[in-house]
Amino acid sequence: MKNIKFDEAHADDIMKEGDPRYPWGYREDIFYERAFEYLRKNIKDKNNFVYLEIGPTNHWPFLPPEGMENTVPFKNSRNHQEMLSNTVFLQDAYLKIAWSKLNELFPEKNYTAIIVGDHSWPIGVHKGNISHESGAFEENFLTSMAMIMGNDKKYEGKIVKERYSLMDIMPSVLDLLGVDFSNNYSRSFIKELNGGLAEEEKIILIQPYGKQYINIIDYPKKYQYMADEEKFFLYDLEKDAGEKNGELISSEKEKNASIISKLLPPINNDKIVMHAMGGIGKDIYTNSLEAFNFHYKRGRRIFEVDFSLTSDGGLAAYHNSPLNKNLADFKKEKINGLYTPLDIDDILNLLEQYKDIIIITDFKDDFDKTWEIFFKKA
Repeated sequence: MKNIKFDEAHADDIMKEGDPRYPWGYREDIFYERAFEYLRKNIKDKNNFVYLEIGPTNHWPFLPPEGMENTVPFKNSRNHQEMLSNTVFLQDAYLKIAWSKLNELFPEKNYTAIIVGDHSWPIGVHKGNISHESGAFEENFLTSMAMIMGNDKKYEGKIVKERYSLMDIMPSVLDLLGVDFSNNYSRSFIKELNGGLAEEEKIILIQPYGKQYINIIDYPKKYQYMADEEKFFLYDLEKDAGEKNGELISSEKEKNASIISKLLPPINNDKIVMHAMGGIGKDIYTNSLEAFNFHYKRGRRIFEVDFSLTSDGGLAAYHNSPLNKNLADFKKEKINGLYTPLDIDDILNLLEQYKDIIIITDFKDDFDKTWEIFFKKA
C-alpha cells in the first residue's frame, strides 16, 4: 500500500492480543472496532482517503467462525447456498458496525462511501456450478457494489442498469471526483446516473482456471472463447439469460484470432504482455529463455518477468516464491526439466541485445530488498 502512495498502512499494529484471527484476516467486527479507534485519534480535518480491506468471514470454505454457529440463519446448513447465506449474513451484520462507526466519525455525513466485493462466487444457479474456478457464466462474475454519498440525495435510489466491470470502478470514482482519466477498456457509470447514455465499451471477463475462458460482452451478445479447446461460442444474454443455448461459431485458430481482432481492434503485438515470458509447450510460468525466444519470434515485445530472491541474495527469474536455493543451484537445473533458467543479469542482457523489448517486473518477495538488488544491477 505504501508503494501505491498511501501515507500509512496498518494491520497487526492496531490490533490487540486475543483478537480473533483467521487465515484470511481478523474477524470483521473486531477489525472495524480497532480501525475506527485508530481513525478517531488520527483523522484529519479534511481530505481523508481511507481504504479498509476485510474478508475472512464471507470466504471459502464458507463456514461460520468458531462461536458464531448459532447466530446464523441456517444452523445446520445442508448445501452450498445455505453455507454462503450464513457467511453473507455475518458479513452484512459486521458491515452494520462499520456503518455506525462511520456516521459517528462524520456526523455531518460529508463523505462518500464505496462498498465493493472482492470477487464473485457462483451460488449454483447452474447445476453444480459452485466454484469460481469452473465455468464462466454471468454468475461467475457478478459481484455487489454500493455508493453512498453522505447527505447528497442526487443519486439516492438510482440503479445502474447497464453492465459494467470491476475495471470501471476507478474511472467512475475519478469521474465522481471530477478527476480526468484516460479510458483503456474501461468507462464511468456516472454518466448513466446523470441521465446520459453509457459509453460504448466491450467488457472483458477472464476466468483463467480449468478451460481458461475469455468472455467479451458486447451486450446483449456474449462471445466466449474456451482457450484450452480453442472454441468460440456466442450467447444472447437478452433472449437466453440462463446461458443454456450457446452457439459454436468457430473452432479454427485463424478464425478465432479474427473474431478477437474484430471485437478488440487495439489488441495487437504492441499491446500483448507475455506473462512470465509467455507459455511454451504445455508449460506456463517458466520465465525461461526458450519462452522468450519463442514469443519474440512471434512478434511479441512486452514481457513480464517474475523475480524471486535466492537463499544467497541473488535474483532469479522465478514465479513460485520462496525459492529456497542459491543462485548457482538454480541456474544449474532446467525448469521443468526442459527450459533454461534466467537471472537478473540474463534479463538485463536481453534488454541490451533486443532494443525493442519492454520488461515488466513482478517482485515476488520483500519489495524493498528485491528493488535494491534490482536497482544496483540495472
